[in-house]
Amino acid sequence: MFDPAPSTLALADWCGRLGQDLFEPPNVGGWRAARPGSRRAHWISRANFVTALLDGPNAGRPLPLDAAELARRHGAGEDLVGFYCRLLFGTEASPEVRERVGAVESRKLSGAAGDARGTAGVR
Repeated sequence: MFDPAPSTLALADWCGRLGQDLFEPPNVGGWRAARPGSRRAHWISRANFVTALLDGPNAGRPLPLDAAELARRHGAGEDLVGFYCRLLFGTEASPEVRERVGAVESRKLSGAAGDARGTAGVR
């Protein structure tokens, strides 16, 4: 999926940060599920890993992920919402999802126009 692929050493480091040192399970049964009190910390660690993977250098990749280019390379054309819904959720994007993503994108574009005019944040 990533081109170039992330560094295997960086990925092994992230596995260790997430509590699963490669080739060092705690016992023959492998790693236990997270204890209820540590779930929040695990989700934060996972979110940090995803952020690093997408940003690039902190996960051993030279460049950030270009989400639009990835979708186009896999035949999505300009339907990025549909591509990522199928990839992440295994289903087509509903009209409601497309509408919500469109609304977010519109707000981002109008904010960018305000920044260019020096009126960011003025409504």
